[in-house]
Amino acid sequence: MEKHTSIAWGPSILTLAIAWWTAGLQGQTKPSTATANSKAGAILVDTDDSCRLVLDGQYEGVVKPDESKKVAVAIGEHILKCTVEGIPDLAWRKVVDVKDSNQVAILVSLKIAHIQYAEATAQLEKSNANSQYMQATALIRDRRFLEALPLMTRACDAGNPAACTDEGKIEISLATKPETKEDFTRELTLFRKGCDNGDPRGCTELARQFQLSTARGFGAAVKLDDLILLERKGCYGGDAHGCTMLAVSLLAVEPRDPALIIDVENRGCAGSDPMACESLGERYALGVDTPANQATAKTFYLKAAALYKDECEAGEGISCVFLASLYKYGKGVPENAAEADRYDRKACSLKKLFCKNQ
Repeated sequence: MEKHTSIAWGPSILTLAIAWWTAGLQGQTKPSTATANSKAGAILVDTDDSCRLVLDGQYEGVVKPDESKKVAVAIGEHILKCTVEGIPDLAWRKVVDVKDSNQVAILVSLKIAHIQYAEATAQLEKSNANSQYMQATALIRDRRFLEALPLMTRACDAGNPAACTDEGKIEISLATKPETKEDFTRELTLFRKGCDNGDPRGCTELARQFQLSTARGFGAAVKLDDLILLERKGCYGGDAHGCTMLAVSLLAVEPRDPALIIDVENRGCAGSDPMACESLGERYALGVDTPANQATAKTFYLKAAALYKDECEAGEGISCVFLASLYKYGKGVPENAAEADRYDRKACSLKKLFCKNQ
């Protein structure tokens, strides 16, 4: 009669528990009624995958699917263990009770265990990737990009698409010299990996990189339809800035569809992209593709100002520049030259590119 079947997934608490339990069984094995020289029973071991067989702590060689293995044993209980070569954590165990001289047949079933092990390993890797991504994201909020980069790289390699997108963005942020074609190609690969695996921001960033490719001399101009496809994937996937970029691209499509453009910008503004909110403010202030409405324009301008301020205070220099512009021209906020100058100076302190004398 067969008892106490288990599959170990280690190293883990479960593995340690099984090891302790197995050791206990070894200590409680019934004394054999036969001597070592008079083994009266036999165990025939068959398997659906190659594994290293250990019987009562004694190595018995490799058992293969196309070759059963017969082992002479004494009457009594015996502990069988089969370990998959190359995956020591994946082991099959069983306690076999040999009651008489009749042969006891045992099937070592490992294929299902392989599937379960692969699923468990994938889940663990995903969990680790998510944990590393969260750590890296916290570092990014503190603008500790150099510390965040290796964590983001590992998370990306482990299958987190958002990490791939952010790894590319970090590399761009850390650039201290003109970007080379090799840098550009690597960033493109990261954004493509993020986009193809489900991160809408990756699609938006990929579209942005393609737009820059011609200006930087890294490649031929990308077709408008291809840009719109990526921006649409970003926007409707939930990336608000993708909507802002999509709205701009749709302006070049003939015949124009004002209703679609406004809908896309509303999506962007609702998703907290300040540029989309500012664009809607302009539309309603000037009556572009929609009846002029100063009250509605002010609502969108104020939302844009609040979002720009949050991003500026978080270290986004370009948002400081846009906020300064709102104060300079009194768009939704009181015209205030001093505030405009303050935010221009803050932008300059964050990145020299934004300094007016550059």
